[in-house]
Amino acid sequence: MKLYDLTHPISDNMPVYPGTEAPVITTPCSVERDGFLEKKICLYSHTGTHIDAPAHLFVDGKTLDQYPIDHFSGPAYRLDLGQDRNRGFDEALIYRHADAIYRADFLILNSGWSRHWGSPTYFENYPVLSQAAAELITSFQLKGM
Repeated sequence: MKLYDLTHPISDNMPVYPGTEAPVITTPCSVERDGFLEKKICLYSHTGTHIDAPAHLFVDGKTLDQYPIDHFSGPAYRLDLGQDRNRGFDEALIYRHADAIYRADFLILNSGWSRHWGSPTYFENYPVLSQAAAELITSFQLKGM
């Protein structure tokens, strides 16, 4: 089994979507002063690596706590965009990998865009799913993507 770490560290200078306030990290308690170290972290729920729940977009959508814990683990299929990174993820690409996606609980779309993390380019002209590809992916019984 191969594990993929998809996370980025949380810091007060991490990239955030334009218009979103940056995280604020303070140290209200220190070992020297209080006998223990404690950090206070204030950030928006869509900052950095996170999971979107249906409630993010739909009034009656589920929140993450409404799913059983086993909903958040299982085998994944990693689909690499490959050399044509400007093309994005289209329906034809998803069809070519349909058998492998069907056997997975999760789909990881690797666009290679993480190489821009921390630069202004990260939020500009990134590869996206076509409408047809997004609709096709909803036909699989995936726990997440």
